[in-house]
Amino acid sequence: AWIEKATMLASVLMLIGMVGIMFLSTIFRYLLDSPWKWSEEALVFMLAWSIFILLGTVARRDEHVRIGFVMELLLGPEKARRVWTVIENVLGLGIGIFLSYAAYTWLDISRDMGSISWSAAGFSYPQWVTRIVPTIGLCLLAFFYLERNIRMIIHFFAARRSDKPSDFGDMA
Repeated sequence: AWIEKATMLASVLMLIGMVGIMFLSTIFRYLLDSPWKWSEEALVFMLAWSIFILLGTVARRDEHVRIGFVMELLLGPEKARRVWTVIENVLGLGIGIFLSYAAYTWLDISRDMGSISWSAAGFSYPQWVTRIVPTIGLCLLAFFYLERNIRMIIHFFAARRSDKPSDFGDMA
């Protein structure tokens, strides 16, 4: 999907930007004796933003970290995978909706209050600017888990009509 490609591109561009800023900041600090005061803050924001932007894409591609060895021992690998898929999709959607709402509330409060942040370099900027990216990332997370839940339900009912056992693992 185009949104996955866009989030991956944004994250890669931020990673390239982070490497460039770190490299140039080191050159300016140690060779030119003129350190950049804003570089550390920019790196922290870029790292956090790239993580939040990729949350939804990782969930949609089913590439998140999973520890399921206990369930695999109890239920066997195939059944454990199906059970975990249902649990992940339902919990992921609930957590995604809750965190999206919390992030939007946090963004809205800082926007309404007109809160200003001051950077180490002396720049001022509205706090909502830094808080909009986590809000977007968490909304994408909720959206992609909603999509996974819809696919799971469709897959389940399609398998019931064809009298085949449902395999939730091949939904993406």
